Amino acid sequence: MKRLVMLIVFLPTVIFAGKVSVGGNFSVYDPPGDAGPTIMIGVSLGVRFNDYFEGACNIDWTQYKEGGKDVTLIPITIDIISHPLGIKLFDPFIGGGIGYYYKLVGNENQSTLGAQFKFGIHWKPTTGTGLDFTVTYRVPDIINHPNDGGWSLGGGASGTVGTSFTVGF
Repeated sequence: MKRLVMLIVFLPTVIFAGKVSVGGNFSVYDPPGDAGPTIMIGVSLGVRFNDYFEGACNIDWTQYKEGGKDVTLIPITIDIISHPLGIKLFDPFIGGGIGYYYKLVGNENQSTLGAQFKFGIHWKPTTGTGLDFTVTYRVPDIINHPNDGGWSLGGGASGTVGTSFTVGF
């Protein structure tokens, strides 16, 4: 019982310790199929667990035409990102995750489970702000169309909120 209590108290410390950042991004997304490139915008919330790992939640939005119909795509994703060099002025990263891909085609909802893989570089000239360039490959429907994906190229700005925090004793 004592070990279970220690695990319940210690686990949130490991999961939620770190710096919280919020940011916005802008990219050019080339969706699967015959649709041409389109602008994708989004917001992100990240937690840097330590110098080498980060968890991130992203909400993006884009609109384009597919088969003559208006399409709205809103991916809500969760990623685990590795920073192999740790915290540096130029901080390369690689990661991926899964997400809920809300897709409205005309008046038909085609929500799916999707996945994404990303890599890029983050430049952080100060302790509170940073800029990044990211390349992302998205597969909006990994169940029914696992071979249909699209690339996005873009970047964004982020800022660290508050200071380091830990939960625990």
